[in-house]
Amino acid sequence: MHKVITLLALAAGAAQAQATATWDDVAAKEIEAFARQTFQAWQAQDVDAIRASMASEGGLGAYDNDMNGVPVRIRNADEQVRYARQMFDETSKMGATSSFEIRAINCRATQTAGVCAIEFDASMAMPVGGKQVWPVRATLVARKGTDGWKATHWHSSAAQAPAPAETMSLGPSPIPALNMDPKALTWKDLPNTGGVKIAPLWENPDNHGSASLVQFPKKWKIGRHYHNAGLHAVVLKGSLKTTGEGGGAEEGKVGAWTFDPAKWIHTTESKRGATILMITDGPFDVVMVDDKGNPVSAPAASTAVPAK
Repeated sequence: MHKVITLLALAAGAAQAQATATWDDVAAKEIEAFARQTFQAWQAQDVDAIRASMASEGGLGAYDNDMNGVPVRIRNADEQVRYARQMFDETSKMGATSSFEIRAINCRATQTAGVCAIEFDASMAMPVGGKQVWPVRATLVARKGTDGWKATHWHSSAAQAPAPAETMSLGPSPIPALNMDPKALTWKDLPNTGGVKIAPLWENPDNHGSASLVQFPKKWKIGRHYHNAGLHAVVLKGSLKTTGEGGGAEEGKVGAWTFDPAKWIHTTESKRGATILMITDGPFDVVMVDDKGNPVSAPAASTAVPAK
């Protein structure tokens, strides 16, 4: 008789578990609404709402990519908040705005747990240079407790392979072998820059993009300016500090790579002096600007502080 009662109890428990695990359309709509609210929190850069969206117990964290496309693992709410703040800070330094647009979302849920498969576009609009869009696929896992729906895991990845890199036009002839010894190069002063010298290495005859070595004197600083062409730089010697409009400064030391988007307003300085390898995607220039960002005349542009 005891065995019969035990078997009946087990059967009843299995039936109850099966009933509990049944997909629930109402719960599916709830978790979808929760997913959309979470996207809105990221859109609004609401760190408190982002933290509140995560389960405080038993969460598996997240697998994601940082702003440079490098995979990251987030193990708890504190790491998620640090990751969010770092992303928002970097976006602010660039003067950019980010947005998320859900393309498709399909959710399944029981009364206690659920999962959503989401396709969305992550976008970043720069002050200059237009808008970049990254199609993303993601999976959101969440549970429902007395505190409502909370995320227990997030996993995202690129929805499409990156486009193959375009081959740079080298003009009518290939780039020659270059002598990178600064002493063997021809240096000339860069006008209105307070002692900066430049040694051209190569120029594309089609778009006038170029490669050059550039030397900055000690105790040097130049005010608010921009370049009409995008500019890549690798620090070979010393250090160079760049401060973008709206705040946020980066200290480029030996080996550091930096990129200045076209018409990005910033200031630059070097306490110890510096030598960089500079590559531009168009003619190189320095355009000084006033407090409103308007170009100023050449005589007033000589705001660089030369070495003493």
